[in-house]
Order: sequence, then C-alpha cells, then structure tokens
Amino acid sequence: MGTAFAITTGAGIEGAVALSLPIATFALLIKQLIYTFVRGYFVHRADAYALKGDDKKVAAMHVWSTLAYCVPMAIVVGICFYVGGPVVQAILDKVPKFIMAGLSAASGMLPALGFAMLIKMIVSKELAPYFFIGFLIAGYLNIPVLGIACIAICIAILVIIKNGKDKMKYVGGADDNEF
Repeated sequence: MGTAFAITTGAGIEGAVALSLPIATFALLIKQLIYTFVRGYFVHRADAYALKGDDKKVAAMHVWSTLAYCVPMAIVVGICFYVGGPVVQAILDKVPKFIMAGLSAASGMLPALGFAMLIKMIVSKELAPYFFIGFLIAGYLNIPVLGIACIAICIAILVIIKNGKDKMKYVGGADDNEF
C-alpha cells in the first residue's frame, strides 16, 4: 500500500516509508481481529469434523478459514487505497495508545524471536561449527552475505555427496546364498 500511495501521489520513497508504518499497523489490527475471532471458529469446526472422521469438511474449513482472511484483507486494502493515507492515519490516531504501544513492542521483539528460533534449530553438534565459520568469515574476511551463502551451498552439496557415498558402502553387502 505504501508503494501504491507513493506512486499515485508522486511522494517517492520517503512517502512510501512514511505511509508504510500506519498502513501496516492498520492491517495488523485487522489481521489480529480475524485471527482471534473468525479463524478460531473455523479451527474448532475443523476439529469437530476431524473427530467425526469427515476429512472433506475438515479441508473445507481450511479453505473457508483462508478465505476468511484473504477476502476481508483485500477489501481493507482496496478501501485504504481508495480513501488515502491521511484517512488511514486518522483512523490509527483513534486507536488507544496502549494497543499501539503493545503492537510496537511486539513488532520490536519479532526479529529477536526469529533469530532465537533460528539459533535453536542450528545449535547442534553437527551444525554449530558451520554457523560459527560463516560468522567468522563475515566478521573478519569482509565477505558479503551472498558470498557466504554460496560457500555454504557448496559445503552443503559436498556433505550430501559424502553422506550418500557412506550409505552406498553398506548397500549390497548381503550374501547371495541367504536361502
């Protein structure tokens, strides 16, 4: 939406950045309302159908749940674009400050939460050395992240090839006179 407003108003990149936060906040409010009330209903209905063993109705609940998010968001985006950025900002100004503060705090924690989840997946005896090697390469050799990613892909391919050859050693070792 910020990009669309910037293009139609001629505000440029600064305008897109200025409008992106209010529009994203408004969209987040709508998304939270839909996820809290509407999608929860479909999940409970899907659970009930699953207990009855009706897989077609479970699948239907998933489709309706998806539409219950996509259709209202498409309508909200269309309305926001139609009325313009100042109206969206005026609506956001009416949202209580404690809700905005909570959303701001939550959005500030999301990157840290993402990194924590990533590290939780990476930290193992087998994968941790690769993580720290990439960190050291980035920190001390000044190789860009894209270069490190390419090196990581090559290492991953070599590891996969090596593991494949190790498994091949054990295949086909059976005696022909088993019977």
